[in-house]
Amino acid sequence: MSKKHIRYFGGFIETEQRWLNRMSAKGYRLIRTGKLWFEFEECEPNQYEYYIDFVGHKSNSEKKHYMKFLRDFGYRVITKNMKFNNNKEVLIIERHHDDKPFALHSTNEDKMTYYKPQRDAYFILFLLSLFLFIRNSFVKEEWFILSTWLFLVASVITFLPTLFYQKHINQLKKEAELSE
Repeated sequence: MSKKHIRYFGGFIETEQRWLNRMSAKGYRLIRTGKLWFEFEECEPNQYEYYIDFVGHKSNSEKKHYMKFLRDFGYRVITKNMKFNNNKEVLIIERHHDDKPFALHSTNEDKMTYYKPQRDAYFILFLLSLFLFIRNSFVKEEWFILSTWLFLVASVITFLPTLFYQKHINQLKKEAELSE
């Protein structure tokens, strides 16, 4: 029997990853995903473990090569859209649970390299939303007034992940400096 959940994580990949691992702890294995939904089947609690990897900055050929690389290691790979397009920016990587840490990016330098494209993607969306907000705020037509507020909300929503990922990058830089 399968179970569907509708969820949107707003670009917070680590939150999505924790939620998937909590679902696994409850005895559910991820079968497939859609833009806003996740489908699970029952399994033994904690049988599987999930790691989410952002690949939105990679070309399609790089993504395919990376997915093959992961599958060759025995991982199951599920693609997912992060936004409302078909770019498959996120890979959900599944493995059988064991006591070893499940991290694909282990050094501080790897982690910074991993977080920067995520931060940059949200920062570009933030700048675009902010530009449209400012541009529309000078137009006094009714439709533009409504869209102005929508762009303001979009600016705030896209700025939060930008801050979140920048905070991670700054923390990793400090850790790297301390370990030198």
